[in-house]
Amino acid sequence: MTEALVLTTGQLELRVYQGDLTQVHADAIVNAANPAMNPGGGVDGAINLAAGPRLAPLQRSLGPLAVGAAVLTPGFDLPAKFIIHTVGPIYRPEAHARVSQQLQQCYQSCLDLAAAQELTSIAFPAISTGVYGFPIGLSLPLVASVLRTFGRQPSSIRRVDLVCFKTAAAASYQEYFAVDFGETIFR
Repeated sequence: MTEALVLTTGQLELRVYQGDLTQVHADAIVNAANPAMNPGGGVDGAINLAAGPRLAPLQRSLGPLAVGAAVLTPGFDLPAKFIIHTVGPIYRPEAHARVSQQLQQCYQSCLDLAAAQELTSIAFPAISTGVYGFPIGLSLPLVASVLRTFGRQPSSIRRVDLVCFKTAAAASYQEYFAVDFGETIFR
């Protein structure tokens, strides 16, 4: 894990860093699932491996899942109590407005579900920016907008971690959020 950029927006503490999502101690981590909810590669594969064999059959039973929707499962062998599964959009430039809205819906659905469960912390990967091809630079303002709006609302959630697997992605996230939120606190 790299040093975290720590910011505040409304009632939320945001922590932005490079690390392994499966090692994060939070009430919930977010899984970037596929619509069929079949365990796959990337974030989904890592979460399934770390959570143990009980996750896969349960995950499959919850499919299909619409893009932007979110469902909750136990964390099983993870340090996180729960996993919130969401399906991000596949980026297509000709559908930019629609996929941008869907990406924001992923983050919003996960936050709403976590709040409905009265969770206090949630950790997100960089949804859709891997094999689904959503450019990180285009995703950052969308994610920031959702978090800024959510932070102004009453909620049980107090901490949101944005956990990037790749160092370059983490650097992009930290640079964007430091400028956008006007903070440069590292811990």
